[in-house]
Amino acid sequence: MSREMVIQRGESNEILMAASLRLYGFSFIPLILFIPCMLFLSKFFGVNAVWVTQPLVDFVMIALIMQIKEVKKIMAMGGFN
Repeated sequence: MSREMVIQRGESNEILMAASLRLYGFSFIPLILFIPCMLFLSKFFGVNAVWVTQPLVDFVMIALIMQIKEVKKIMAMGGFN
């Protein structure tokens, strides 16, 4: 096997690893938010917290992702100066 093939195979493994970490990371974050929200909201809504928590966590995740994208755009344009 040539050296170029080894380098390309190594780079593709790094790309796959980064993609899988990103996928699992975004799958794990809602779980981290879901459990505290479920415990907190159950004090106010009781059993109905099951129905309230999931849409709330989805909304927070969408808002968080949108906020991160906007901050990255602003930082790419030169920051908050």
